[in-house]
Amino acid sequence: MIDTLQRLSIDCLFQEEIEALLQKQYMESTISNGYPEFDLYEVSTRFRLLRQEGYNVPADVFNNFKNKEGRFKSELGTDIKGLMALYEASHLSIKGEDKLDQAANYSCLLLDGWMMNLDQRQARLVDSTLRHPYHKNLARFTARSFVSDYKGINGWVDGLQELATMDFKMVQSTNQREILQFSEWWKDMGLANDLKFARNETLKWYMRPMAALTNPRFSQQRVELTKPISLIYIIDDIFYVYGTLEELTLFTEAVDRWDLAAVENLPYYMKSCFNALYDTTNEIAYKIYKAHGWNPIDSLQKTVHNILPANFYIRMSKALLLTNSHVVAVGKFVQCFLSRNKMVCFWAVAKHMRVSETAVVSSGVHVVLVHTFFLLGNGITRKTVDLVNDNPGVITSVATILRLWDDLGNGKGEFNVKHEQKVKEVRSVLRKVGENPLECLVMIDTLQRLSIDYHFQEDIEAFLQKQYMESNISNGYREFDLYEVSTRFRLLRQEGYNVPADVFNHFKNKEGRFKSELSRDIKGLMALYEASHLSIKGEDILDQAADYSCLLLDGWMMNLDQRQARLVDSTLRHPYHKNLARFTARNFISDYKGINGWVDGLQELATMDFKMVQSTNQREILQFSD
Repeated sequence: MIDTLQRLSIDCLFQEEIEALLQKQYMESTISNGYPEFDLYEVSTRFRLLRQEGYNVPADVFNNFKNKEGRFKSELGTDIKGLMALYEASHLSIKGEDKLDQAANYSCLLLDGWMMNLDQRQARLVDSTLRHPYHKNLARFTARSFVSDYKGINGWVDGLQELATMDFKMVQSTNQREILQFSEWWKDMGLANDLKFARNETLKWYMRPMAALTNPRFSQQRVELTKPISLIYIIDDIFYVYGTLEELTLFTEAVDRWDLAAVENLPYYMKSCFNALYDTTNEIAYKIYKAHGWNPIDSLQKTVHNILPANFYIRMSKALLLTNSHVVAVGKFVQCFLSRNKMVCFWAVAKHMRVSETAVVSSGVHVVLVHTFFLLGNGITRKTVDLVNDNPGVITSVATILRLWDDLGNGKGEFNVKHEQKVKEVRSVLRKVGENPLECLVMIDTLQRLSIDYHFQEDIEAFLQKQYMESNISNGYREFDLYEVSTRFRLLRQEGYNVPADVFNHFKNKEGRFKSELSRDIKGLMALYEASHLSIKGEDILDQAADYSCLLLDGWMMNLDQRQARLVDSTLRHPYHKNLARFTARNFISDYKGINGWVDGLQELATMDFKMVQSTNQREILQFSD
């Protein structure tokens, strides 16, 4: 019944009774030097339930089920229920317990062999046990299936099912209220608007505390814990998606100083993040102090202080594989973070500091578990706080597992699915805007500048071929929109189409000069300047276009607002045809955001794509370096 209560995730309602019964079971087993029973199901279930609660139950209890050769007895092979319990128990082994490793292999092999000979319900039970053992699963998410499969096996199961259904509705209502509470906080922080490049996954962030703190009475703790989790993701995106090394140096220094005045030189998006981090940490510390009488601000700050230098080190290490142009930034980082200790050279740090250890810290697990410890408020003393501050094995082990899981790619399935879905969404938009030639040209240009056009190569080629065929049939376009003609000319020439430069004759006067009224068309002049870089030998008209547009754009610079001036300057210094889109996509997003309704969708795809490409590049560098 205790096992059933746990699998239905309603054991929290009977915690005192369960603890008393298990303690009694443990005391009786100690007095009698273990149970002499030969019921595999009973012994395995008792062993698992006691070990789950931290009781030191020896694996020797399974010796009764072995023969003289030390193997499990052959007659156990038909005890399906006992084998399932044995397999469940084997997942609570500790290092060196060969008996339980043997039990896992033995029970798994036999259960797998039985699958084809069982009825549908039994086969489903066995399959569920093998794929989702209780110790490595979340009962809250499997309770429904458990009730469906086990209903009626014991007379009291129907009563527990009714209670579990009622409890589920209450917990569901609580979870929904918590999600709304966190979502309101997230909206008030304004980070979703200030950091468009960063993830905005409120439900995903909340799922972590919901899965870890299942007891309904931990409602406020779940909400508060979701806040630092969300900020970990935001910091991760700042370091690996958007921030420059110089900006990250300033950001790391500001967090290390933990002073609102330190954000003065930060870009706006970093100011927003720092303010959110500062206010949230102090707010949570105050709530913990009110609830438990202990101010944890030093411990919470320490976890935040550690995660930023760890992220910086990883980012810097990867950058140094590619370039040595950021030595000044490294020096600033070393000065700001190591000045409190002995000043050392970055290269010495890189030599003696293991990247794997740094990666473990950068996982954010330390931040989450330290916050959890204080939010729960159990056993807070100077001794336990010192232990937590010293990164005990229980924290570093979890962080290591998470880092390895992520590095092995097991944590990327969801990301890949979202990426594929976003590609489909953008493709749908591209095909829809194809009905409007100008908008489609603009979108293709945007895809190329974001370096994500390779996802839509067939669609782009089909559209450009159609544009070229129509221009041949009509003997060129008779349009007088400089931006549209210039953009079409450039996109077609880039793909190798033989588009004559004569299309620009429409914009010349009788004297063969570009018309004076074009001088006010900033957007058109920028497109003309871009197009002029695809000239071939002898095309004087494009050379003239380059000089004309460059002169006028340069003259406009002093009379434009900051954003327009930045766009013009970028066009003059870095025309697309003589640039590498992968390295300028970030600036393009920043400058062009929101100009068209679909740009935000492309930005999201570009951010996701950047992460995947970055991961691939890093793996290739390491592969070559090895």
